[in-house]
Amino acid sequence: MSYGKPHPVFETIQKLREAYLRLGFEEVMNPVIIEEDEVKRQFGKEALAVLDRCYYLAGLPRPDIGISDERVKRMNSYFGKEISKEEIEALRNIDTCRNLE
Repeated sequence: MSYGKPHPVFETIQKLREAYLRLGFEEVMNPVIIEEDEVKRQFGKEALAVLDRCYYLAGLPRPDIGISDERVKRMNSYFGKEISKEEIEALRNIDTCRNLE
């Protein structure tokens, strides 16, 4: 029976780990999965933005940010004019969306 072969990236990580330990650094364990409540506790009001950037932009399909008809009506009343579909699409594409309420 033959043995498997390690990936070169993991071999490099192991060699770096051993080198740092020999230099006197102490190892710390960082969890791979962090509970949503812990993120909220650490980041407060910005937690949802952190979760959005860390998880959705990291490869999961990002939900449509969407702007409801209700919000469009409110924005129309604020601006005194009807907002075009192009303007609404431009708002959806803004990198850091804030809650408009």
